[in-house]
Amino acid sequence: MQRRGQVTVFIIAGIVVLAAAVILLLVRSTLVKEELAREPTESVLLGAPVKQYVESCLKQTAEGAVVYIGQHGGYYELPDVFDPKFSLPYYFYEDDSTFLTRNDVEEEISAYIDDMLFFCTRNFVPFREQGVTIQSEEVSATTTLFDEKARIDVVYPLAITRGDVSTALSRFSVEVPVRTGTIHDVTGEFLTFQEENPDVICISCLVGLALDNDLRVEMYFVREGEMLFTFVDEKVPVKDEAYTYRFMNKYVFRSENATESEQ
Repeated sequence: MQRRGQVTVFIIAGIVVLAAAVILLLVRSTLVKEELAREPTESVLLGAPVKQYVESCLKQTAEGAVVYIGQHGGYYELPDVFDPKFSLPYYFYEDDSTFLTRNDVEEEISAYIDDMLFFCTRNFVPFREQGVTIQSEEVSATTTLFDEKARIDVVYPLAITRGDVSTALSRFSVEVPVRTGTIHDVTGEFLTFQEENPDVICISCLVGLALDNDLRVEMYFVREGEMLFTFVDEKVPVKDEAYTYRFMNKYVFRSENATESEQ
C-alpha cells in the first residue's frame, strides 16, 4: 500500500509539472504572437506620415514640373536649337520639324522631378527633429501623360528608423490634372500641316484645332520670320491658374501669302 501511494504521488507531481510546462508554452506563444502583431503596427505608424509627406512633396514638385515644361516648350533642359531671349525651343525651324515626341516630354518632366523633389523633402528635417532617422537614395521618376492628367510614379528608397522600430518605403505615385498630352497632340497636328506647307502659317487651322479642344491660342511675330505660339488651357488649370504651353517657329517665307487665314 505504501509503494502504491508513492507511485500515485509521483504521477500527480508529473501531471502538475506537465501542466505547468504547457501553460508556460501557451503564455510564451501568446506573447510572441502579440509582439509580432505589435511590430508591424508600429512600423506602419512610423512609415505612414513619411509616405504622406513624400507624396505631398511629389504632388507639389510634379505640378511645378508640368508648369515649367509648359513654359519652356516641353523641355526641362533646352535643346541645341532654341531662342535664348525667350528660352523656348523651335518646333519648326526653316522647313524642318524639330517637334519632340510625347515620350520626350514625359522624360523631361521626370528629369525635373528627379532633380527637384529633394528640395521639397528638405532632407526630412521635420522628421529628424522628432527623433526619426531617414536614409534616402536617388529619386527615379516615371511620367505618363494622358489627355487630361499626368501620372507620376517614383522609386525613392527610404530606410526609416526610430528607436528599435524600423521600416522601409520605396514607391510613391501621384496624379496631376493637366492637359499637356492634349496640347502636345494638337501641336503635332498643326506641325504636320506646317511640314507639308512650310512657307504658310495657317492661322485658321491652328485656331480651329484649339477651339475643338477647349483651348485658346495666342500668336506673336517676335521678329522677322519668327513666331511665338502660346496655348492657354483654362479648362484644367494647374495651381489655380490657367495652364500655358509655349513654343516658337522660324519660317523662311517664299511667297507674299505667308500668313493665310484660310487653307
